[in-house]
Amino acid sequence: MKEKQIALTLGSGAALGYAHIGVLKFLEELNIKLSGIAGTSMGALVGGLYAYGYSAGELEKLVTRLNSLEIAKFFFPTFPRGGIIDSDNVKKFLASLIGDARIEDLSIPFRCVATDILTGNEVVFDSGPLLDGMIASMSIQGMFKPYSCKGLYLCDGGLCNPVPWDLGNELGDVNIIVNVLPLLGVTPGGKRKIEKISALAKEPIEKKEPGFLDVIKNGSIFDTLKDLMQDLKDKKTSLKQIHEDLWSKSEERQPSLTDVLMNWTFMTAVERRIPKRKKGRKQIILTPDPGKRNPLDFKTPKPVIAQGYEAAKEQEDRIRKLAGV
Repeated sequence: MKEKQIALTLGSGAALGYAHIGVLKFLEELNIKLSGIAGTSMGALVGGLYAYGYSAGELEKLVTRLNSLEIAKFFFPTFPRGGIIDSDNVKKFLASLIGDARIEDLSIPFRCVATDILTGNEVVFDSGPLLDGMIASMSIQGMFKPYSCKGLYLCDGGLCNPVPWDLGNELGDVNIIVNVLPLLGVTPGGKRKIEKISALAKEPIEKKEPGFLDVIKNGSIFDTLKDLMQDLKDKKTSLKQIHEDLWSKSEERQPSLTDVLMNWTFMTAVERRIPKRKKGRKQIILTPDPGKRNPLDFKTPKPVIAQGYEAAKEQEDRIRKLAGV
């Protein structure tokens, strides 16, 4: 009897993608060997590291050991051309984990997706440096500068293929698809949510002290950056404080720049978020519930990992049946 080929598709979702580690953890408990992994954005990072050889347990230890300072370095604004953040610090971190590994040499076949920001074309990394594929796939447009590779300028794969189930279908007879994208602007049934301004209650607008990102709007960014660098030099502030100012939401729930960029990605993904059934293909779709968790909260991975584990466990019978274990 031919052994079942089990592929895994890991979708985009920023820190919500920590759930992928929980799914991998459960599959390891069932002793399921994967025939291939397809990933986008955070799914490309988790999937790429797993295909390289890290176990689910090792990945969990890795992300839980990240401290606020290290995370702040990943997202420290340098305002390069085409974005707010340069991916150099993320690249150095990932390079320390995988070196110069190539996709075609991985123990588990791997594919990941990025978007050509100039043409809108989907770019599939099926060979070449694993580092290139992972960085390109996670370079959120507007936040990270486009990643240059083979003459292309690449941004987050979530723009064109946020849950690359079609690539997963090519890598196995059974495709376990993990979709962590939150539903924004639509109901679970796919109906568009509409609010009429006349039905909304009036709320007083409270004035507050301008934050770091507010200076981008009022044109004083260069003066602020100059002051910021001086404060760092004089140790009047810290990278952690800057990080909290950049990514935290105000009490009035005013969206930060990162909220806008992240939700933009999620909303453009809505129409492509639900994997389509393909005749002759067996699919298992896992949808860990993110609740109201902030997709940029990279500091608390354990609850999200647990959500991924539980989502897989809920479909244990179907997974066992289709995987033949």
